[in-house]
Amino acid sequence: MTAGVMLSYLCATHTAGKGPVGPTANECDTMEGVVSCRLGGIARPRHLPLRLTDTGLTMQSPKPNPIKIGYLVHRIERLLQREIQTRLSHLDITFSMFHFLRLLLREDGRKHKEITAESGLTPSTTASAMKSLERADLISRRRGTQDSREIYVYLTPKALALRDILDKVSNEVIHNATRDLTPEQIALLQDSLFKMANALEVSADPVAPKH
Repeated sequence: MTAGVMLSYLCATHTAGKGPVGPTANECDTMEGVVSCRLGGIARPRHLPLRLTDTGLTMQSPKPNPIKIGYLVHRIERLLQREIQTRLSHLDITFSMFHFLRLLLREDGRKHKEITAESGLTPSTTASAMKSLERADLISRRRGTQDSREIYVYLTPKALALRDILDKVSNEVIHNATRDLTPEQIALLQDSLFKMANALEVSADPVAPKH
């Protein structure tokens, strides 16, 4: 169903004594994916079943499709990355660099392996991003005084000066993405995403072999 058809249902209004007002049957004939019908002037998409209620005929929303959840999460992630990188392009900061800078701004002087674990990225991806940050004079890496095998990562004064800019970009992008959601919907979305992430992390944990 096209966006125009969807809007025709969402924008249908009630007038005094006339009931819902929407596309006519003739107009329905020209709309993609819509069956011509006369239900108070409202067109009905083929995939939306009708049911009888005390007040007459109403349209039922299609059931959620779990298969589409993964696609939507991936698409939103890609769009957020694109938006953030576009806003930071004048600073020559890529999204991966932004990601690690934000981690370090929350807690500076962290172990290299801790950053890799929290980021959820591979060690090679982390190492590549660290090299880019170091070349840009945004971080410095030092060996631990107690254990020289440990590498600690510190933000430079140049990186610390970007804190306000990075926070502003992050807040603006998220605000733009959720501008059509109510506070309750945002809270529900965040809670649902946390549950999904936790479920995947649990399922990814190695299971001890059965004897």
